[in-house]
Amino acid sequence: MSLLGFSPIAHAQTYPYSCGFEDDAENAQWTLVNGNCANQWYIGTAAKHEGEKGLYITNDGGATTGYDTYSISTVYACRTFEITEAGAYSFSFDCNVQGETSD
Repeated sequence: MSLLGFSPIAHAQTYPYSCGFEDDAENAQWTLVNGNCANQWYIGTAAKHEGEKGLYITNDGGATTGYDTYSISTVYACRTFEITEAGAYSFSFDCNVQGETSD
């Protein structure tokens, strides 16, 4: 199996950069590589940190944050940034990981 990578034309960002997933034009800059996996990345309203939307894993088209613990899934959420000025940059993100329970 091969993974085809591509880089769309990136839009220059102003810094500091923050993404709350509220802006549909900004959300369109994210690439969600889900394939045919049961558990997939989704931008919607079922999970969020602030505001109304967030990026989360779901197995029901974004209605909930439920996922199938018995389904093998490798999915990616990617965002390309164009850094036009030399310097030191820090990257951070808020992450809520529910984990899996054992039966």
